[in-house]
Amino acid sequence: VRWSIRDTLLQLPHLRIALMALLLTLVANIGVTLLVGSFRVALSDWLDVRLSANIFIAGDSGESYADLQWVDDIHTRYAKDLRFQGRPASIFGVTPSAPDFRDLPLLKSMPNALARWRAGMPTAGAVPILANEQLHFLKGVESGQIISLNSQEFEVVGFLHDYGNQKFSFWLPQVVARTYFDHLRILGTAIWINTDIETARNELRYLGLRPGDWLEQDGIKQISFQIFDRTFAITSALNTLTLLVAAIALLSALMAVHQSRLVEYGHWRTMGVRWIEWFCVLGIPLFLTVLLTLLLAIPMGYVLSWLLIHQLNVIAFGWTMPLIWSWQPIINLGALSAVVVGVTLILALAQMRRYINRAVREMSGASA
Repeated sequence: VRWSIRDTLLQLPHLRIALMALLLTLVANIGVTLLVGSFRVALSDWLDVRLSANIFIAGDSGESYADLQWVDDIHTRYAKDLRFQGRPASIFGVTPSAPDFRDLPLLKSMPNALARWRAGMPTAGAVPILANEQLHFLKGVESGQIISLNSQEFEVVGFLHDYGNQKFSFWLPQVVARTYFDHLRILGTAIWINTDIETARNELRYLGLRPGDWLEQDGIKQISFQIFDRTFAITSALNTLTLLVAAIALLSALMAVHQSRLVEYGHWRTMGVRWIEWFCVLGIPLFLTVLLTLLLAIPMGYVLSWLLIHQLNVIAFGWTMPLIWSWQPIINLGALSAVVVGVTLILALAQMRRYINRAVREMSGASA
């Protein structure tokens, strides 16, 4: 054990650059993986609220579905495109009593924001309105601030998550939206059902709709996560590539160290040191060194993910999300790092066995 510790201290100056590369790689892997995992959880929770309906019909008023026995509730949304402070924006007219707007999670809201918004009663001439969080983080609009839309003053009483949307969005009760904005277009109708999805499909076909005229909740979520996974597939590729580069750096450093110590290893062999002992004497300290590097990378990776989520992500996109900690990527990185070190040591061992006899002859003064 003492020999292994001393040998590790002897090799450390020659390995420090490779270990630094490994540390930076692990920090980047942990930070980016936590970012992607947190975003996926936040997106899933957001979709559970925004896509709580079972069926979505585009461009339909929904009036013909309200009284059907297999329909629990409907929500027809209306929209109008405009511009706010030089950027594209949208006004949405919604039904506050609909299931997907009944209990909204608000950010930085004013007291009784939802009640005031549902009532739609102007205060000092300003109508309560909800906006997406991009308006707050990208334009600095605060809750309670008065803004002007279509020559009418509105008071922003709260902000909503609106992932994936580059526009500014505003929400008003449908009646209020029709009062201050004309030519609202029908965005679509959401339907909540009290029967199985196959029966609902048959009922929609009976009403004259074709399969392409509606979308189902599971299908939309599946498409959403397929797009998400394709978008961040490059992240996994880059993580693997950077770890491979760190592994090559570690292998190169070890090869250089072992090449310079061939004569010493030849001396070990003449003393009867077996290859398995050589592997343990050099391998166990290296595994422990990599383990310490991984332990050091964990808090640094957490800090990096915090900066990515709460600083860079907000500045770039105007989205916020909670940082979700998970041990699974740490375990995966630890296992992958162990494989990298093991392969490196095996290659080093093969290299030493190839040249050890020449080293012994050099040590004894014989010609090569």
